Amino acid sequence: MKTASKISAKKSWAKALATPAAEFPLTQLSVKTGKIPDGLRGTLYRNGPARLQRGGMNAGHWFDGDGAILAVDFTDVGATAVYRYVQTAGYQAEEKADKFLYTNYGMTAPGPALLRWTKPVKNTANTSVLALPDRLLALWEGGPPHSLDLQTLETQGTDNLGNLDSGFSYSAHCKRDPITGNIFNFGISPGLSTKLNVYQSDFTGKIVNKATVTLDGIPLLHDFVLAGKYLIFFVPPVRLNLMPVLAGIGSYGDSFEWKPELGTQILVFDSETLSLVSRSETEPWFQWHFANGFVNEDGSVAVDFVRYADFQTNQRLKEVATGETSTNAEGTISRVHL
Repeated sequence: MKTASKISAKKSWAKALATPAAEFPLTQLSVKTGKIPDGLRGTLYRNGPARLQRGGMNAGHWFDGDGAILAVDFTDVGATAVYRYVQTAGYQAEEKADKFLYTNYGMTAPGPALLRWTKPVKNTANTSVLALPDRLLALWEGGPPHSLDLQTLETQGTDNLGNLDSGFSYSAHCKRDPITGNIFNFGISPGLSTKLNVYQSDFTGKIVNKATVTLDGIPLLHDFVLAGKYLIFFVPPVRLNLMPVLAGIGSYGDSFEWKPELGTQILVFDSETLSLVSRSETEPWFQWHFANGFVNEDGSVAVDFVRYADFQTNQRLKEVATGETSTNAEGTISRVHL
């Protein structure tokens, strides 16, 4: 099975990105067709880039859009919804200035090139959510999460989960163990000796255990998979060339380089102890996301994910922000056995 791949000019879907999404307060939803399934109760939260333009300028990449949360609540009397932007410090400053002010994944900060590296990267809080018993977290892989009220979606500020070191990131695609309720996630600390920080939290979100492993170069690591008692990371052969970023002449997204000669590194952690139990290499590929992971009866592990032959998917997502795509980036549903 292959994911859809289509080369297109600007089409009707681009209209959804042409105007920044508008917030709306708690609203009763009407059923246009069909019916709400009997017994369906709870709240669906969705997060994603909602503003890709400011002051007549377009964002540089799909990943640069400011995050906004949709909450749809199903109750005995029907469904209600509320939609609000995550009020990050960067969002508030740019909203006031009505222009882009910060470096981001696909953008460099405005101003002289030599001064751009001194400006912070904006936490867009735009990728995913984690619902906890007392709050909702808006997640973004380059920094700490933002905490929101579960009902009103009012932003309460950044959240250190009780034990997240200052300046460290808490990535966007955490995993929850359906048996223990434990939550797992990771963050990258880039540098001359880049670190992969692995986190274990209890059901409240509090970080109760951490582990650190050194990585080669500065890779792009977006997701991982929980398979039984294992946490599995595929580190693709994409590395950041830091010089254009530091010189202020290139964005992070444009400075990641495809290096197939490095192969794909596979890291396997024990989820109970967070100890590294296996480290190996295989052929090169790129992936953003995983679909599933499980342990077979014979003890082997199967991992399902969308596999790309190279890193052209990054260019295609850059084009998505413009509403017009021309780069072919075809992904294939794949399974790896470990």
